[in-house]
Amino acid sequence: MLSPTTAPNGLVLAGGRSSRMGTDKAALVHPDGRPLARRCHDLLPDAGCHRVALSLRHDQEIPPGFDDLPEPLIVRDPQEGSQGPLSGILAAIARDPAAAWLVLATDLPRLDSLTLTHLMAALLPDEPFLAYRSEFDGLPEPLCALYTPAAIPILRAALAADLRCPRKILIRHHCRLLDPVSARALDNANTPADWAAAHPHPAVMSSYHIHYFGLLADRRGLADEMVSLSASTPTGLLAALCTSHPLGISPSSLRVAVNDELVPWDYPLHDGDHIALLPPMSGG
Repeated sequence: MLSPTTAPNGLVLAGGRSSRMGTDKAALVHPDGRPLARRCHDLLPDAGCHRVALSLRHDQEIPPGFDDLPEPLIVRDPQEGSQGPLSGILAAIARDPAAAWLVLATDLPRLDSLTLTHLMAALLPDEPFLAYRSEFDGLPEPLCALYTPAAIPILRAALAADLRCPRKILIRHHCRLLDPVSARALDNANTPADWAAAHPHPAVMSSYHIHYFGLLADRRGLADEMVSLSASTPTGLLAALCTSHPLGISPSSLRVAVNDELVPWDYPLHDGDHIALLPPMSGG
């Protein structure tokens, strides 16, 4: 498990121009106005990564959206041939081999902070990697995953054996997989059709009274607030809240009450509901 003093570095794999997409996916603009690469970059510190690097090909220009960052940490692939995402992961690890790395692809327009904080909180000691299970085929999602120092010899051996697919590496080494905590958070955009399907569509906003208790009130800095969000379940509500105010705790560690009744995380919410977020109970 990661402690505050061992928080991972973040790595945004900016990739490059996609022949199927017809443009640089990192430059696609999210509905909030940020290019996808910059949005991914901003999610990582919010989720607890102390340092974030941007992975580029050796000849790739820095994508738009980073002009206001004084000195973004750039990790470039070696010039002698491309090994795909594995090149970027290994180049980043070489910068700080004692750290865990939370690796993200840029083409995840629905990604949220809750997905990232849940992933980091679930890591067990000595695990080389940890990933989510795909909602579509049940296989590992290797580009929203943690790679720890124990993964280094595995990745290097795979590269030496000309195994370049991170997903196959995780499968062969029995990577533990987590169930997604936010539906469709890992939908990617490899083609225009993917982008149209994964693109977050405008949703109806509802107003909710949020009540924080215990350590959640301490982390949020207040006990109550009124919010307007498009979430329709407590899971979606917590994901939306954590996008702007990460609480550093996953739904599995919390209970939720709506209008003074304990409810499951997929309970349907309605405009004006009072929602209480309850931290784990301590004591006997």
